[in-house]
Amino acid sequence: MFRRLALTAFMLTLAAPLAFSQPAPGSPAYVPLSARYVGLSGSVLVPQGDFADFADNGWSVTLEGYQFTNQMRKIEVGTEFGYYDFGGKDNALGIESKLWTIPVDLALRVFPRSANKGVLSPFIQGGIGFNYVQTEVGNAVDKNVKFGAQAGFGTLLNSAGKTSIKADAIYHWIFSGNNNSNVEFWSLRAGIVVPMMR
Repeated sequence: MFRRLALTAFMLTLAAPLAFSQPAPGSPAYVPLSARYVGLSGSVLVPQGDFADFADNGWSVTLEGYQFTNQMRKIEVGTEFGYYDFGGKDNALGIESKLWTIPVDLALRVFPRSANKGVLSPFIQGGIGFNYVQTEVGNAVDKNVKFGAQAGFGTLLNSAGKTSIKADAIYHWIFSGNNNSNVEFWSLRAGIVVPMMR
């Protein structure tokens, strides 16, 4: 239920900018010509499942680089590098637990229609990678590298200039090897995307 509410709220926040992002008559939206892009985004992190009992909501910053695979501009491949920090939460004994992670993911982004067309360019996304994870429970600290995956959806809002606004909702899994203690969370991200070169 909470996942549906989170997604609904996030998509409503995306609807507002659309009212102001439509180009004036006779002035089409910017059509990107570059094949390579770099982006920077910030996000709100919302723990899910058993992980929600361990940590509170958090924040993150993500740097990404993507490249279109062909001139149809419907598929991008890229990498994402970030810092994700979750708020601490006390257990029944009053001992605080918290976690932060540095993910490095390889990702695939698919646009149902060409990313050149229109102001709004929706996409779906998936990826895999590795996460440096530091867990703190009281004074005990555990550091490890764990395999992870991600999947979600989003959109690019193309402006009249070269910079685009990106917003997405990505679900993350960090696998611990124990089915009851995987780290799962939503990241609700917003940021900018700029071309690197043609």
